[in-house]
Amino acid sequence: VEGWGAFDLDEELVYVYQEKHDGSLGIGYITPDGRVAIATRGSFHSQQAQWATQWVHMNSVGSYG
Repeated sequence: VEGWGAFDLDEELVYVYQEKHDGSLGIGYITPDGRVAIATRGSFHSQQAQWATQWVHMNSVGSYG
């Protein structure tokens, strides 16, 4: 599955191209405290979602919000 999308991030329009290969699809979102987290389809707490969220926290700078 692949496609284009657009969304506003602090009044700045961000374009995203997504392509899904076999495996889990991680969906990024911003938590109420401004941190980025990852969910998988059907679960915010799957093993893959927890691993991806930890990876994002260890490899990114700052928060949003």
